[in-house]
Amino acid sequence: TVVVDDVQQYLDEDFSERRRQRKRRSTPSVWEQYLTETEIDEFVYTVRDSATSADVTVVKIGTTSEGRDINEVQIRRPGTGPQEKHAILIDAGIHAREWIAPAIALNIIRLLALNPDDDTDVDFLLENFDWYIVPLVNPDGYAYTHENTNNKLWRKSRNTNAGSRCKGTDLNRNFAYMWNPAIGGSTNPCHFQIYAGAEPASA
Repeated sequence: TVVVDDVQQYLDEDFSERRRQRKRRSTPSVWEQYLTETEIDEFVYTVRDSATSADVTVVKIGTTSEGRDINEVQIRRPGTGPQEKHAILIDAGIHAREWIAPAIALNIIRLLALNPDDDTDVDFLLENFDWYIVPLVNPDGYAYTHENTNNKLWRKSRNTNAGSRCKGTDLNRNFAYMWNPAIGGSTNPCHFQIYAGAEPASA
């Protein structure tokens, strides 16, 4: 009686499944709980060090007013530098209270870097695009919502504002391009949501 028609195929499939399981275990889950700001940093470096499907680089692109790093995760096909191909930029966590956005960005990083299910769609995305992902644009505000149980709906950054006792700027309204607090923003530093900053790109 033939129990297994193709032993090699069976062994290959078993090896592939074990490989997928190892990949899944190599990084913390971003679905079981929301990671803190510190855990997000640890996550991206863990992914960088264990990446199997892509070359992953973590680049510090800025420092917040409270001294935290703002990191960009660069992901591209293994063995290649920046290519003459399209790039995709994803940023998340610009509003401190929107915890789901960094979680989604981290899962995209995990899938691209590890491809735990050996998905051919991931191979296609790496072959055709370079990826630049900033999983947490506003680490100060994000950390504040995790640490301050009385103000989990905080939205802004945590920078000081000259001449005001109120902290923070709505970073989404502080871009230099077409900055205009009169359109959907506020010139009042004490506005708890939409203060656009004293000037463009001031926060």
